[in-house]
Amino acid sequence: LSLVEIFALLTGFGMPTVATRIYSSQPPGSRDWPADLAGTLAFSSPWIAGAVVLSLVLYDIPPAGRLYLPLAIALTTVLQASAMILGSQGRYSWSAVLLRLPNALLLAAWFMGLALPPLSRLPGLLLFHGCTILIALAASLILLRRFLPRGRMRLTLMERFEGLPFLASSATLVFPDQGLVAIAGRILPPQDLAAYAAVAILLRPF
Repeated sequence: LSLVEIFALLTGFGMPTVATRIYSSQPPGSRDWPADLAGTLAFSSPWIAGAVVLSLVLYDIPPAGRLYLPLAIALTTVLQASAMILGSQGRYSWSAVLLRLPNALLLAAWFMGLALPPLSRLPGLLLFHGCTILIALAASLILLRRFLPRGRMRLTLMERFEGLPFLASSATLVFPDQGLVAIAGRILPPQDLAAYAAVAILLRPF
């Protein structure tokens, strides 16, 4: 889960923030948001592939994780961009909820695992988390179709690279949190990593 958050941020090249800036500065219906989202996925795909290869080299990822990782990174990248475009139209509550929904619903997976133990195993958990990302993305696309007319202008390659400074600022938020978990996952046994992650979550408010 930490690798998904880190690589979704890196492979997105700051695109969510660029989309927010550009979409909010122009009248609704100016931009072709479906094409921009598809272009974001195409632009990120080679970097996502590289991130997955790097993960397989550095970590002992089980078979379920090898399938989950590229799909979850790709879906999260598009979800972040679509939610930020939604927020640029003043739909801040929807944007915030959709961005946080997949991880928040992990609590539901815990309760479901008490009733159905197979769901508490890694394949079941990853399948559940992947489905929640897909549901959040589908909801975001439905809301965009409802609130934002489709225009004709598309993001250029130059505009996409304008996201690099925003990527750097966003990384300062993600790396001290998820980055430490990823580093710990490389050097600690699973039981020690679980204890470290639990302590890190408890200390986060402070």
